[in-house]
Amino acid sequence: FPAWLCLVVTLPALGAEYSVAPRPAWVTPTPFLEKSRRQTEQAEFARFFLADFQVNLTPLRQQYFHYATRALTEAGIKQLEKLSLAYDPRTEKLELHDVSILRDGKRLSLLSSAKIAVTSTDNAMQQVTLQFSDLKLDDVLDYQYTLSALQKSDAKYAASFKLGWAVPVDRAQVRILFPQ
Repeated sequence: FPAWLCLVVTLPALGAEYSVAPRPAWVTPTPFLEKSRRQTEQAEFARFFLADFQVNLTPLRQQYFHYATRALTEAGIKQLEKLSLAYDPRTEKLELHDVSILRDGKRLSLLSSAKIAVTSTDNAMQQVTLQFSDLKLDDVLDYQYTLSALQKSDAKYAASFKLGWAVPVDRAQVRILFPQ
């Protein structure tokens, strides 16, 4: 079971558990193709079409994430049925923008049908877990969210972005917006 499918992110977001909000205006939408140009290997149970990271280093201090992945096997469906997002509620807030599946050319929102649980971890982190029950083979799970710092900051910034994946990723992108 590759660790990349149970996505857990720990970066600077909310006193409330999470919120649903539109994508921030500073984000540049990144398109992806639902059909991969690369041949699928027999051992693959999921394929990422998009792994998009965008960071706003102005005093807003926001980090935007957009992923799109397709379940290629029943094992892939099992992995994608549970999406976990972690954050530190003392310093940041989590905003969900879209959690959808693309099926037969149609976009179906999962936010209203997902079972959502919020739990605390031993190290004061919060984890929002979305459980989906209606994923099917060849569905594309498309989700977007932002982690925002609770306080504006002009402090120094350091981060690392995973660009070498254990599974095929058709398009990986990092965009960093610096203050002028």
